[in-house]
Parts: sequence; C-alpha cells; structure tokens
Amino acid sequence: MEESKNDRTSRQDAPDAPKVEIEIVKYKWLLQALENPKILWRLIISLSAMLVILFFGLSMVAVIVKSMFPYETIKTNPYGATIMEDEKKEVVYWLFNSSELWANSGIKVKKGDMLTIRSSGMMHTAIHHLVEDVDSNRVLGEPWVDTDGEKYGNKSDRNEARAHFRIAPRVEQNRLLMKVKDDSAGDSGQDGKIYIIGKERSNLLITEDGTLHFAVNDIEMTDTVVSGMYRSFMESVIKDCTLSEDEARAWREFYDKYVKVDRTDKTDGIDYSKVISEKPFLASLPARLSGSPKAKASGVGLGVYYKQDSLYPVLNEVLYYRDMKFPAAWFADNVGSFLIVIERDKEN
Repeated sequence: MEESKNDRTSRQDAPDAPKVEIEIVKYKWLLQALENPKILWRLIISLSAMLVILFFGLSMVAVIVKSMFPYETIKTNPYGATIMEDEKKEVVYWLFNSSELWANSGIKVKKGDMLTIRSSGMMHTAIHHLVEDVDSNRVLGEPWVDTDGEKYGNKSDRNEARAHFRIAPRVEQNRLLMKVKDDSAGDSGQDGKIYIIGKERSNLLITEDGTLHFAVNDIEMTDTVVSGMYRSFMESVIKDCTLSEDEARAWREFYDKYVKVDRTDKTDGIDYSKVISEKPFLASLPARLSGSPKAKASGVGLGVYYKQDSLYPVLNEVLYYRDMKFPAAWFADNVGSFLIVIERDKEN
C-alpha cells in the first residue's frame, strides 16, 4: 500500500524523531584556536620562538664548525701535499723525506707571493753510522737534528772542512733549504734562488715563478764540488803525510788531467789502475799510505772508491760518485722526515 505525502510529513515533524550529527575531531584543537584569538596569538608566538631558537642553534653550530675547520676547499696534489684554502688564505701540509735531494713538492708559486713556512721533525745524516753506534752501544757520533740543522764548532772536525762545499756554504749542516725551479725550463734550466728556511721563515717574498723544491743542507756531488773536494783532500794529504815533491807533482798531474772540473780528457770508462801504474811516483802512494789515519782524516776526509781500496787515496769516493753520476750520494743515507707547512695570503 503506497504511503501518502501527508503521512511522511507528519512523521518527520514528530518531536522524538532521531537525529544524526557528524563531528570532525582530528583538527578540533586547531579549529578551536582559530575561533579563539587569544589561543591563536599564543600559538603564533610559540611557533615564532621555536623558529628563532632553531635558527640561532643552527647558526651557532655553523660558527663552531667554521672556527674548528675554517677552510672551504681541501685537495691534494700528486706529490702528497694537502692543500686547504678559503677566500683569504691557502695552507699546504707536505711531508718531506730528508734523503731526497731537491724533492719536488708540486706546490706552485708566482713572483710576488708572500709565504710563511714552518717545519718540524728530526733526521740523522748517516743511517749506517747510526746502526753501527747503536749496535756497539756507544754515544752517537752523528746526532739527530731538527730543521735548524747543526753547526760544528770544532775547527778540526772534517765537517767544518766540508762546510765550504755544502749547498749553502757556512750555513748549518742539514738545515732545511728551499728553491724555486722553473717548470718550463725542464732539467736543462738553471736552478732558482736558494732560500734558507730552518724551523720558520715568515714573510718570505718569492722572486720568480715555479715549483717549490726542498733539500737539507749537505753536499751535492756536482762536477765543481767533486773537483774542489778532491783537491782539498789531495793537498791536505800531501801536507799531512809529508809527500815528496815527485809524489806531489805526480798526483797533481793526475788531478789536472782526470779530476779537475775543466779537464779536457773524458773520464768515462777510463782504466784508472792502468793510468796510475804507468806513473811510478803515483803508483807508490797507495801502498805507502795504506791504513794511514792521517791520510783518511786529512782535509774533508774522503773514503775509498768502491771496490778500489788498493788505489786509495788517489782513487776515492768523490770520483766514484761522479763516475756513477750520483750527485745525491750524501743524501741517500739520511733517515728522517720533516713536516712542512706553507701559508700563502691570497689577498696580496
């Protein structure tokens, strides 16, 4: 039976008819806050305070990190240097092996650069002497030294006699040195100016473009040095061992022809034993001076030519180093290393 329109209307208007109400509760607090101005302002102030505290907290973290580690860029070069820089300064850390002669740091500089260089570390000038002294449980004949090197005060010491032949004459033995080498000139180019560094050198003005190379102040066996050391040794032996005029003349003739820096004779592949045996007064010297403490201690004090002990002192170590083309011979037995720190002001 179909319900009439009047019946439906009367039922809807009845006072006890059930009602359905939908309430959104998830964001009720937000709706209440929006309806109440006081709560709304408190919410805004609280959020602003939180944002301000967060901003200043992050800023303080950034300032602390920046103060502890102020550099913006960190990189390395192929020679092991670590380079850190910001917009004002560049700082380079590089570990130098004291056994190297003019070790390449790979650090480029330009004319007008102002550098501050600091160095630290220890080295020993002769590892074989170090081992012998330690093995014999005796006081070291050669001490460990820092980057300022050591000045020998004993005028009779052979190291004093050798001082003239060091890279930087009369500067402390094994003091840290630096030079700038021209990259474009290659091996044929002239070496740059030598800078005395030691433990620290501040406000050092660079006078040429190139790459920084380092060495300790010892003797580089160039032809000029070999010639000079041999002559010094020869003249000292002649005097100390009271050689005859004939013996002295024969030895000096050998020097002029086969050792002197401006010699005309090529010495590559020469049979020294034959040359010496053909000169009676020269040939008699090795046997007469064999084992002589005076001969070995004279002047710069040179050792024997490798596997030619029987011809000493006419043949000695500096000739061997020249013949073997070994200019770094007196550096190869060094042991130790120096940390070198180079600061460059980028604003200059």
